[in-house]
Amino acid sequence: MYDDIINVDYKTAVQQEHMTLHDRAAQFAPFAALTGFDVIINEQARYTDARPVLCDDDAAELDRSFGELLECLYEQPLVRLTYFVKDKYKEGGTLFDKTGTVRLVDTVNREFIFYDKQSVPIDDVVAIAILEKTSAGI
Repeated sequence: MYDDIINVDYKTAVQQEHMTLHDRAAQFAPFAALTGFDVIINEQARYTDARPVLCDDDAAELDRSFGELLECLYEQPLVRLTYFVKDKYKEGGTLFDKTGTVRLVDTVNREFIFYDKQSVPIDDVVAIAILEKTSAGI
């Protein structure tokens, strides 16, 4: 279709030099004048997960693991909790893992308290894995 013009020499302007790539890119700079536009675009592009909904089997497994943890809490087991943290700015959130030794299960404030003083809300936990039991005992 373009065979007749594909090999024609390109005539460059003699009076003007070629623009650098930087200068050519600057022609699109007016979009950058929108202060905060980049932040908004990046925030929209940021991905969040939906809060997991446990099926009956997963909920039963979570209850079983929770009970097992309560029974062996005095042994100071090393556990990994997978929990959901709601995003502050948009719908959804992120799943995190916390591995450590649980010091206390605070049923009043509904949270796990670790020996490193971090806490995880019980209601946000979606999985509990007991990694190892120590014989430390209290």
